[in-house]
Formats: sequence, C-alpha cells, structure tokens
Amino acid sequence: MALRLDGTQESQVEAAIADGIGAWGRIDILVNNAGVTPGLGLPFTRQVEADWDTVFGVNLKSVFFACKHIAPHFMERRSGTIVNISSIAGPLSSLTMPSYSVVKMGVITLTKIVAKELAPHNVKRTRSAPASCIPTCGRGSARRCDRRTRRTPASPRGRCSRTGWRSGSR
Repeated sequence: MALRLDGTQESQVEAAIADGIGAWGRIDILVNNAGVTPGLGLPFTRQVEADWDTVFGVNLKSVFFACKHIAPHFMERRSGTIVNISSIAGPLSSLTMPSYSVVKMGVITLTKIVAKELAPHNVKRTRSAPASCIPTCGRGSARRCDRRTRRTPASPRGRCSRTGWRSGSR
C-alpha cells in the first residue's frame, strides 16, 4: 500500500495512519525518516525564514504528527515500536546546516518525551542519528561526502555510510 501525503499537514498524517490500520487491521511499527536541507552551506546569518519553516515542517512537525496519531493505536494494543531518524548534526551543531541541526536536536528531544509518555503502555521507541551518507541517487555525492568527512569526522568508521533504494519499482 503506497500513500502520498504531505507530512506537514496533520490531517493528512492522521488519515494515512487510519488508512493503514483500516487496510491491515493494525500497525506494528512507525519509522519517521524525514529530512530536507534548504539553505545548506549557509551560515545562520544568511538563512531565510522560508527555509527554516520548511525544515521545521518536514523534519520535526511531520515526526510529531505521526507519533501523536499512532500513539493511541499503540497504547490501546499495548504494543508498537516508533523509530525516529535524527542526525549526528543535531548534537554536533553543524555550522553548515544550522536549521537542520536545530530541528534534528528537536527530534532527539521529542523521541525522549515520546518514550517517557508511552513506556507505561509497552510502546518501544528508538532513535538513530546517522552521520554523513552517500545517497545512491545523486551525482557528485561521494565528492561532497569526502569534503564533509574531512571537515567533521563524525562517523565512528571514519567514512560516509551509503543509502540505497528500497522500492519495488526499481
């Protein structure tokens, strides 16, 4: 089941979760993996409000909406797992992507709050904070990654991770 929605619109997120429950009878796991970076490379003094609004909406509000609307289902079932993908840029306070860093730190804090509130209902949560990665779909990605890794060796392995497409259409 593929759903197209705008995660920054609470009503669309709520409807998507309801559609999933309706189609399958239950949802066992929620993975929030949202990330956009407009204004990448600009210091905070040169960033614009529209970029901050976009980053906040996509990277944090969508995660909040999904957690909020799956929580009653998980609490009722006394089962479920929420996985929120943040970024090492949150705790490292990246100078080249300030809005992204601020919002990903927000995802880390939100995950802790969700954990505290839902733990009595046997709902598990986890968070992943990956470092720089090479998307398999972008030209020049490896070159950009090499520059980022030299500047900030954030990865424990000293190299960028790699992403891959997980789609039936490819």
